[in-house]
Amino acid sequence: MSAFSKHVKLGIFSLILFVLATPINGQTDSKTATKSKQTKKFVSQAGGFEIEHHDFKERVLRPKSENGEKLEIRLFQANSADKKFTWIVSYHDLPKKPVGAEEIKKVLDRSIVGAVDSVEGFGIAHKTIRLQKHPGRYLEYGATRSGQEIRGTSHIFIRDGRLYFVVYSTTKEKFDKEQANAFLKTFRFIEIKKPKGQNTTPKGAKKSKTLPSRP
Repeated sequence: MSAFSKHVKLGIFSLILFVLATPINGQTDSKTATKSKQTKKFVSQAGGFEIEHHDFKERVLRPKSENGEKLEIRLFQANSADKKFTWIVSYHDLPKKPVGAEEIKKVLDRSIVGAVDSVEGFGIAHKTIRLQKHPGRYLEYGATRSGQEIRGTSHIFIRDGRLYFVVYSTTKEKFDKEQANAFLKTFRFIEIKKPKGQNTTPKGAKKSKTLPSRP
């Protein structure tokens, strides 16, 4: 798609999606994520999100951006028993919080370029979306991995300087667009809560002031 070639790829986005495409056998951090039996949701209070329940495994990456800034990327990934389906949520705080609609647009546009390039794939469709007033992008893409044709969809959001990826990926034969979008739509933002002693405000985001109560 010609629209993808207009933007410069950011290495960090390629790194994220390249890692996400790899099956993992990590352990879930019980301090930051839980499985809600009543609602059948996977909940990450530190990440500030909930999503349809899968056996997500969590790991932390600490790469450096192209400018040398240290990043901490939280990855939550689940795979089907036959490895043909992959469900992912990833988030990290951006080194610099984008300010204004134009800066946010650039980050989101670059993120879809990096996502497609990282799997050496091609864009099928993309559009602007929003979730709970937070800006985002919808991406549908294709790729070939180990001789197998892959299809995937992703929702990408920016929330107060934090970048989120939600990904559904499977083989071309197994791909069901309605099923994929149904999974993506179960992702919701919730209040961010971290263990005591940790900063609850994403890096670069301003803390909200407490307004005095009326008499």
